Amino acid sequence: LDATRRRDRALRREQDAEFQASLEADRKKEQLARERQRQQELAEAKEKEAAEVAERLAEEARLRKLRDLDNARARLGDEPPPGKSARVRVQLPNGTKVDRRFPSEATIEHLRDFVKVYVHDHGLQLTAFQFATNYPRRVFHDLKGDDDDDNEAQDARLPIRELNGKVVYVQDLDA
Repeated sequence: LDATRRRDRALRREQDAEFQASLEADRKKEQLARERQRQQELAEAKEKEAAEVAERLAEEARLRKLRDLDNARARLGDEPPPGKSARVRVQLPNGTKVDRRFPSEATIEHLRDFVKVYVHDHGLQLTAFQFATNYPRRVFHDLKGDDDDDNEAQDARLPIRELNGKVVYVQDLDA
């Protein structure tokens, strides 16, 4: 009888220990699952935040581009009547030729504004470009910022009347 009780107690203790071990294993699994869930939620939140930042930056870039385009339209103004104006034929990288008259005091920057507006209005893809003439061969560089060299600054201020009647080729710098 005493041996049976001891066996029963030993069995109960063994079962209790196994039960406690099983409970501990379940707790660890639940804790691990909660930690994984928390990490997944953090990762999703970071992805969402990154997507929002990217969307905001894209919207800012789009608005900046539209603002620049509006400024280019304002600088460009209406096409002047024939007479005291310079006519330039612009050939785009896709082969399209466009004639435009400019006031005789206009500069290469006005031509650049015209190309930007034309490209946007016609849904063409052209972001970085420069101008060139065939004869005499000359390349007109873009004015990039405060660190301009003298040639680039001179190109930007070149009176467009010097290109009167010439074909100016638009070269795609991204191609």
